[in-house]
Amino acid sequence: MEQRDTSRVRVRLILTGGLAAFARDKVPEHELDLPAGSRLSDALRAVGIPLHEVMGAVSNGTLKQHDHTLSDGEEFEVLPVIAGG
Repeated sequence: MEQRDTSRVRVRLILTGGLAAFARDKVPEHELDLPAGSRLSDALRAVGIPLHEVMGAVSNGTLKQHDHTLSDGEEFEVLPVIAGG
């Protein structure tokens, strides 16, 4: 049986609502391998997304904020800030 490196977490980001335009590579989906203890804000920064452009991210039907600590295998639908008047 293969043992997983518990000092790292793998997560997937799906950028919605035009957020991919901010990503360094301009693509909407990203698989990331980050140090354990990383937060959602770290994942967003890793792909180049400005935090002020993100309202939060949905994982397993729950809205997560920037300070959410990542768990291995999590997938996030990243939601943009919506302005209106």
